[in-house]
Amino acid sequence: MIDDLHIEIAESGGHLWYRVRAGKFRSREEAEEAAIKVMERTGYSSKVLPVE
Repeated sequence: MIDDLHIEIAESGGHLWYRVRAGKFRSREEAEEAAIKVMERTGYSSKVLPVE
């Protein structure tokens, strides 16, 4: 589905948090479509952010 996945793990307030960075997209719209597919398949919310 999405190539080039990278997972970062952080601890905050006694909880583990996972940031999953996925792929390179030609447009924000393309990234939003991928985020919707991830949400539909996993049930987890997702957010599209620009690369910092």
